[in-house]
Amino acid sequence: MGLFGLATKKEKKQLQDEIEKRDVTIKEYQQKLEDVEASLNRIKVSSGMKDLPENEQIEQYQKIIVDRDAEISNLQAKLADATRELDEQLSTHAKMMEAVLNEKDKQIKEKLLSQASEQQVSCCVLIKKKLDTNDNLRKAVAAEALGKGKQSVWTFKKVEKSEEQQRLIKDALLANSFMRGLSENQLERLIDAMASTSYPANEKIIKENSNGDEMYIIQDGEVSVSKDGTHITDIKRGLFGELAIMYNCQRTATVTSKTPVTLWKLHRGAFQLVVKSAGEEKLEEKYQLLKSQKDLSGLKESNLRKIADCLEEEHYEDGDIIIKQGEVGDNFFIIRTGSVRITVNDGEGEKEVAQKAEGEFFGEKALLTSDTRSANVYAVGDIVCYTLDRNSFTNLIGSLDAPESTVDLHQKAAPTRVVPEEILGCKDVKDLTVVKNLGAGGFGLVKLVTVKGIDNRAFALKCIQKCRVVEYGQESHVMDEKNILAEMQSPFILGLLRTFKDKKFVYILTDAYLGGDLWRTLCNKGPFKDSVARFYAACVVQAFEYLHSRDYCYRDLKPENLMVDEKGYVRLVDLGFAKKVLPGHKTWTFCGTPEYIPPEIITNSGHNVCADLWSLGILIFELCSRKTPFFSNNDMDIYEKILQGIHAVSIPFRVSRKAESLIKQLCKREPSERIGYQKDGFEDIRRHRWYAGFDWEALQNETMIAPHPPKISSFKDCSNFDSFKAESESKVPEENSGWDADF
Repeated sequence: MGLFGLATKKEKKQLQDEIEKRDVTIKEYQQKLEDVEASLNRIKVSSGMKDLPENEQIEQYQKIIVDRDAEISNLQAKLADATRELDEQLSTHAKMMEAVLNEKDKQIKEKLLSQASEQQVSCCVLIKKKLDTNDNLRKAVAAEALGKGKQSVWTFKKVEKSEEQQRLIKDALLANSFMRGLSENQLERLIDAMASTSYPANEKIIKENSNGDEMYIIQDGEVSVSKDGTHITDIKRGLFGELAIMYNCQRTATVTSKTPVTLWKLHRGAFQLVVKSAGEEKLEEKYQLLKSQKDLSGLKESNLRKIADCLEEEHYEDGDIIIKQGEVGDNFFIIRTGSVRITVNDGEGEKEVAQKAEGEFFGEKALLTSDTRSANVYAVGDIVCYTLDRNSFTNLIGSLDAPESTVDLHQKAAPTRVVPEEILGCKDVKDLTVVKNLGAGGFGLVKLVTVKGIDNRAFALKCIQKCRVVEYGQESHVMDEKNILAEMQSPFILGLLRTFKDKKFVYILTDAYLGGDLWRTLCNKGPFKDSVARFYAACVVQAFEYLHSRDYCYRDLKPENLMVDEKGYVRLVDLGFAKKVLPGHKTWTFCGTPEYIPPEIITNSGHNVCADLWSLGILIFELCSRKTPFFSNNDMDIYEKILQGIHAVSIPFRVSRKAESLIKQLCKREPSERIGYQKDGFEDIRRHRWYAGFDWEALQNETMIAPHPPKISSFKDCSNFDSFKAESESKVPEENSGWDADF
């Protein structure tokens, strides 16, 4: 205690923590006491002791205890036998789980050292995003096409199959968690694209630690799976190797033909081409159908495309009642294939009044009012309709005459980033002085540098190896990152100051944030209480609103990509995965950090800015609990958990009810239903009860006191970054293809 018995802030905090722990302990003891009392009462009633004298009740209790002890001993013996038997049955599975632990980190390191095949024109790159050598830090994965000017070798080629073969392939695809979310059109094209291949007995189909780019489905025969020479299991049906068609990764096991086998195979390039082209065609078809409806003609293209993305496909058989007269209507219908007949009940019977065919619509009044239906609608033959319910329509748009939603409600007009004259005057990168290396990534280094003539400020210089960029076909990827950074004028997002280039590197010069990343702060001081988590999440809200209002999807949110400045505010950095996605459109690249990837990316159903809203929910969960909801030691398990959804997750005690509510609204399975994507945008997040009383204006003006300002002794202080050994630049080869002409 301090002077005159007054507690210091630290002592008050310690006292408060002790009180909270005591309260939790008391609640636990109270619950146990209640459970014991309830158990005793049940014993009294079931054994007929309720009306006996107290001493006789005690004797009965003692007898029951002796009998139960004997029973427990017997059960324990049986349990031990069952456990031993179960251990034997699961031994191979245990070996498999142990073998894949941290396998992904090993893959990434080996992948970065290996050479990509020149023939892989549509390569997918597993990128080591974190500029740190700590193996516990999470890495991102990405499937990216090659740069501009390079033509894809993959064109759609249909391979004829019997009905039985088509059914076998379709059943295998639908049985897989990652494939069952594909549309009927996508499934049909994938089936058409799969080619047949055969192997004799005892031949390796997949080699452990080799690069994977094909998925297989067993038609006939049996294969054996082994890991590090240890047999794991045998497979007679279904598919294997599916992770390889999502992004480039090394195989984690060896698959050998146990008997002569016939397989259907699909290459990653073909998979990406089919999924993207079929998905884009379906979206465009929906949009064109909506565009042709006169009642929707007043909506802007962006809103029409948003609605098109929400259209559900419904199938009806001949004679099915689609709409019944007198019912309350809440769905609008567009006929995709087939026709319907419309009838009315006029008191004298049911009379047909009209027929509608492909491309026509009905039930449009449901989007405007909740009036009862004025007619019956029946399917004529088998038909397919696109449907839209009124709630989805009003949540996204509001009404037919509503103006386009306002954006940047809490974004003050940021001044254009002023680049110091001293930086503009630098002739080349040699005019910069390196203070220290801050981190290493897959394509090079990030260094802290100073500029001659600026004596009170340092900068971050990202050095990207040109040869690595060309090796992995990431020329357009790097150019896009540079161009997007040049557009950023938000104080919550890293911006570009200057670029340089030479024969070995291209360089990006930006502001330096010497507080390290938020991951370090979370590890040292988390999990955070609500007031702290709200602050950091609010900084991300500001950054995302700025990006989304300009149609950019970020796609790699995590604490490692949030840098802490000298005041303790966090800034969004590393825009390597950012991509422009126009409203209502989608992109199909598999990318992100596994624990943060939304289900629509995993299921290859296309994604947009809604992917960032999902990742914001995961970030809030991690800030409040210091763990992510879908954590596992290997990517496949993570993806399986994500597909089960946030409602299958046990919410930790530390996450408050209000935070849980926001997390679940951000992590809805249906992207268009996520809070932040509706007609009021991020304003809905600000109005959520978790943010009640939060001063958004003070945050925007940066007058709010940050919860954990970092300790920084000078503008050259690198103590908040881990030290590491950098690769010698003399070993980096030159690259002179000229792809960086506009850098």
